[in-house]
Amino acid sequence: TTSSGESAFTLVNDDYQFWEDIQDRLNGIAPFDAGHSCIFYQTAKQWPKAFVQVTAVNGLAYAVVISMMTTFITVWIFTASIWMTFLIEVTLLCIISTTFGIFQLLQWQVGAVEAVSLS
Repeated sequence: TTSSGESAFTLVNDDYQFWEDIQDRLNGIAPFDAGHSCIFYQTAKQWPKAFVQVTAVNGLAYAVVISMMTTFITVWIFTASIWMTFLIEVTLLCIISTTFGIFQLLQWQVGAVEAVSLS
């Protein structure tokens, strides 16, 4: 968690997208010769880590929705009480909202570790 400036995710994502754009442009103009095309790839030690960070942060909303749906179904099946299921879902939403609110209040950036822990 960082408290000021740009987060590591933002910096990595900007660099990653910059090189992805260059790669896409080069692949768009690459020659196609005798059934084989010249395809450019990114090969750097940093890109697997960057890809994981980008994927973790961008997938946070999906992870929260899937967690909420799974919790709803599981609690409903095991308790057979829609009222208890509703209360638990509201409690989880309050916890997640409070956590995100604290991040915003303290001006912290959400990185890959935070995204995984929140999901």
